[in-house]
Amino acid sequence: MSPGLPSTVVIRRGLNICLGYVERVRKYSTTVREIEGNDGPSNNKELRNKEIAVWVQRSLFEPLPVQKAAFTMNSLPEKSVKITKTIDTADWERLWELRFRAGEFKCVNDVIKMRKEEFTLFTPSQLLVLLTSLRKLHRYYDIDRIYQVYRKDWSRVETLMADQHELLTFLKIMIEAESQVHNFEGAEFFFRKYIKQPILDPAYINMGLKALLENKDFITARQFFEYMLNNQEVFPVTHGTLKILLTYINHADDLLTLKTVFESWLKKGPTLPNKDNITLVHKQFLKFDEENSNKYWNLLLSHPRLQTTNYKNSDRYIVLEHISKLKNGEVSITDTEKLIPKLCRKERSYLYLQLLNQFVEQDDYALIQKTLTRIRDDPEVQLRQFHHSCLLKYYVKKGLLHEFVGHIKTVQESDANGLKLDPYLFFQIWECSFQAYPVLRSELEVEMKALFDRRWYKSAFPWLSRALELQSYEKTADTTGDTTFSRRNAQRIDTKLLKRIENILESGRYRRAKMILMDQARLGFRPSFQLFYTLKRFCVNNGHLPMSNILDTTLQSTYRSIPTKVKILNLRANLYKLAYQLRKAQQPNEVMRSASLKMIERFVKENQTQLNFQNYIQLATLASRYKGRYLCDKLFAKSIVTRNPTDGRSAYMIYRSLLAFFVRLNEPKKYLSTLKKLNNESEVFVTKYLLNTVKYNIVYFDKLSCEDTDAMIIEYEKLRKRYALIRLEGLDAIKELMAYLRKWLDHEAHKHQTSTYQKQLELKKQLKSELPQDSPKIL
Repeated sequence: MSPGLPSTVVIRRGLNICLGYVERVRKYSTTVREIEGNDGPSNNKELRNKEIAVWVQRSLFEPLPVQKAAFTMNSLPEKSVKITKTIDTADWERLWELRFRAGEFKCVNDVIKMRKEEFTLFTPSQLLVLLTSLRKLHRYYDIDRIYQVYRKDWSRVETLMADQHELLTFLKIMIEAESQVHNFEGAEFFFRKYIKQPILDPAYINMGLKALLENKDFITARQFFEYMLNNQEVFPVTHGTLKILLTYINHADDLLTLKTVFESWLKKGPTLPNKDNITLVHKQFLKFDEENSNKYWNLLLSHPRLQTTNYKNSDRYIVLEHISKLKNGEVSITDTEKLIPKLCRKERSYLYLQLLNQFVEQDDYALIQKTLTRIRDDPEVQLRQFHHSCLLKYYVKKGLLHEFVGHIKTVQESDANGLKLDPYLFFQIWECSFQAYPVLRSELEVEMKALFDRRWYKSAFPWLSRALELQSYEKTADTTGDTTFSRRNAQRIDTKLLKRIENILESGRYRRAKMILMDQARLGFRPSFQLFYTLKRFCVNNGHLPMSNILDTTLQSTYRSIPTKVKILNLRANLYKLAYQLRKAQQPNEVMRSASLKMIERFVKENQTQLNFQNYIQLATLASRYKGRYLCDKLFAKSIVTRNPTDGRSAYMIYRSLLAFFVRLNEPKKYLSTLKKLNNESEVFVTKYLLNTVKYNIVYFDKLSCEDTDAMIIEYEKLRKRYALIRLEGLDAIKELMAYLRKWLDHEAHKHQTSTYQKQLELKKQLKSELPQDSPKIL
């Protein structure tokens, strides 16, 4: 056994929290214990391993029911009382067996119809014949369709299949199929049955581990990983197993868990970690670039097993260190050009990818294009889809839908392989459309669903149904009431958790809300920062200040650096407390206004070096509530200087805030002047919310007998016409996009169908060769 790493280096710890439901873990009747990041005495390690072993025995390996239970009406779930009959063996052999073995297209519809409408049931063993054929044909979507109607009947499928080999094959097919359609709840369900079988395949272990992680069941995934390392004679773990877990840990930006998992592999792993897995760890430590993380990474590099890999002398190590220095300004692009010829072909391709990601982050379009040209000119490096994805990511950020579609068309026409529609590209298409025309969000969603929600496409792209669910957003208002850009997905686990806590807070049950958050702390990884921030903003907006303080403490203990926007939320909370105290002391409004503006001004001075465009807008809007004219002018001026002049969303936020500010100050001339500037700036988004706000503001000024209202109405009409033109332009762009996507999808679906048909002909040919001459003819 390799020696452990020194435990003196401490990485800043916080709550390890995941977003999965507490109920999901509770139903496993499992005592959860957090796996500590720092190793204690050996007896603690033994206790931890013992607890994990007990947990696995309870959760995964409880004794199976009697395997030879007959498939009868009595063995079906009690709720299935409407089932009238099952297909007997004679009828199945005479009418169905050959059709199932041939994987006939019509069979799937017949099976589903008989189960749903005629209440006629096939046994799992009978359906296994069809499922096996569908798997050979890669018709995972059809396998999932069958599963959806047989879900309740298969809740205890292990009691309905007497043959252990059949059961094992059945479970493997279902894990693979549900993973392909991204129904990770179904994949986890069958994985929990598969894990009890005597012989396990690492490919299906990896699928099951991914399902646990996708379902946010992090504590199960982590403990199961530890158990597998301790029982490798039963659980064959691979580099892929480690890669899956490390990838999800990195998504959570959890260095403590990363440290724990990777050190476990170094101590107990069956092989040395490969370059890809070491890269995942290396990149994450470079990302945070803290003193403690650097110390730990250097100690990690000195580990005997890691030294054996010679990673520190590899091109990959050189590339990552160079990219980190480039990001920090320690090296230049000229140095990068000198480095490129020294690298092997594979690492040059990797360097190009890292450069593209870096330039996308910096919004440097010129360097993105220069890097793509460099790749095209490199005879040994092929321009791959992940390279194109970086450029598409830039277009998504900027809402450049025309350029986005144009690039896809160019690649499809010039490259024989073209781009493959995968979940990430699907997300990019949807997101770029929204960023380009946020005022058409509802129309875009209707068009996208109408296009993609077709069985023909879902057969070619099994993951499409789940992807559609994850792209369905509901409108949420920001602090101004504007719903144009604020949105969240109702299907995501963090959104469900957020809604649950918000409802509890509305009823004033702070202790219950805190308890739910603490329960989350026992489930594994910490949640996304966005969940904490959104919940804290809700608390501040609605006056739930005690809960806001709890969240503030949690944020500080969980995250290494706190964004300035969180500090601004705390500033708002402190302003509300100050107002309450001064009113309680019966101080005049002028005293409260003056004290509040001083607090804001002090905050600006203390955080001046960290403020960005959005922070200046937030602070200016906050100061405008107290009519701090001088401070607001200064903050708005700063926001204009720091904003990206080509970003329509930034311009929209500035003008929306300025218009509200001049209404508060009752300055119609300034309001009119700002309205004219808005109409003269072509980059600004024009939204329905902005139109309605301007309309109400004009009515407000008119009630004050303002002489500028006629001129305001003229500007409003210009704005309204501009909004109409934007909508028409957007509808045309979406129509063009839908036409292109339909053509592309039809082509891909036709290719898939042709390939499936050829495979089915081969399957029938093979079947005919196996049958006697007098057997019934296969259609």
